[in-house]
Amino acid sequence: MKYSIIIPEKDAASLNIYDAILKEKLPKNAEIRKFDNESIYLDGIDKEVKGEILIFATRHRAASGKKSLTCHFPGNWDKAELGGKGRKLCFVPASLLKAMFINLKKNAINTDFEITLEATHHGPDLDKPAMFIELGSSEKEWNDTNGGKIIAKTIVETLSKNIPERKTYIALGSIHYPHDFNRIELETEIAISHHCPKYMLPNFDKEMLLQAISKSKEKCSGAIIDWKGMGDQKNRIIRLLNDSGINYIKSSDMLKE
Repeated sequence: MKYSIIIPEKDAASLNIYDAILKEKLPKNAEIRKFDNESIYLDGIDKEVKGEILIFATRHRAASGKKSLTCHFPGNWDKAELGGKGRKLCFVPASLLKAMFINLKKNAINTDFEITLEATHHGPDLDKPAMFIELGSSEKEWNDTNGGKIIAKTIVETLSKNIPERKTYIALGSIHYPHDFNRIELETEIAISHHCPKYMLPNFDKEMLLQAISKSKEKCSGAIIDWKGMGDQKNRIIRLLNDSGINYIKSSDMLKE
């Protein structure tokens, strides 16, 4: 498998990570490519790179300013407010993100960074599978050389080893930074594909369900539901899954107390 690591030059965190990657031994199956535009607006760049899978190494921005290292997939459950196309999800490498997330947690073990998945959100619009790994959540962290080193080490370490294909599920419910889904990614053999959070469930219909199921590099086995994090959409979503013949599991049933 060939990989392209995408570095948006207008992104301080990306340049920080880029400098750290240059000090690592990048495997032969990976290239680094710089682009002028913001990552979320790089529609179609998969046609310009050699990699079969794209890894965007970028900044994470959050109003909380919490010191964070995050992973997520690109795509829009509703209109495209931050790049990409409305109601269009990208193809995603669930097994790769799982391996990346596990290594990220390990490499940041003695730091005060919070390690978390994010729900599927924003652009760009691509045809090849893609994922984001991010350093945040404020300008201070974007320029934190230790944070850049952690992400660089995680990328190089992950791409240097064989990545086993995992049984894969989409995730429904919970918040943007999903506690139970983080645990499933870290503590079980399951890989999580697209995640539609509680605040986006009103937009989750049959079209988006079938799109989420089909747009994983791995065959998707069904859905994992945060039962307590579905809000008033729970009954509708369960009917939708049943009517569509999609198996589902409660996240609480997959986790040890």
